[in-house]
This record gives sequence, structure tokens and C-alpha cells, in this order.
Amino acid sequence: MLREVQEETGYSTDREPILLGQFYVNPATQTNKVFTYLLLDAYHTSGQQLDPTEFIDVHIYNWNEMGSLIVNGEIQQLFTAHAYYMALSYLKEKPIR
Repeated sequence: MLREVQEETGYSTDREPILLGQFYVNPATQTNKVFTYLLLDAYHTSGQQLDPTEFIDVHIYNWNEMGSLIVNGEIQQLFTAHAYYMALSYLKEKPIR
């Protein structure tokens, strides 16, 4: 998972990824699952190394503004919003040390 993140975003971390949860995208029609991880202290290590059919834009947002960006519709991607709220819940239970 860390290798894939590094290839697709150019970011890495030295800390152990935290599995926040997993869910089916649409269990009525698909069998694939999404696994959501939280990476703490991520840092830029290189440029992206995308496959020819991949097109990924990386955007950096202020964590304290994410909730309002989702509510205001500036961030509309379901997986991004879901991951944010899963991470928010995790961090309320287990604050970063």
C-alpha cells in the first residue's frame, strides 16, 4: 500500500499506516472493497510514477478546513469525504502523540 501511495502521489511516511476501515463500493453490483488508511507525517519524496492510463492530480488541503470544504461542495469526491470523516473519528478517539 505504501509503495502504491508513493507511486501515485509522490508522498511517503516512516510511520506505520493506520487501517481506518474497509467497505464495499456498491455491494449490489460490485465485489471490490475500498481499504482506507491514515498516513501520519507524510512527506514528498519524488514525482509521480503513473501508469500510462492513470491521471491523478494531487491536492494539498489544510486539515482544519477539510470539513467546511466538503460541506460547501468544494470537495465532492465520495472516497475523500469518507476518508476524512473516518480519520476525524479515529483522531478524536486516539489523538496524535
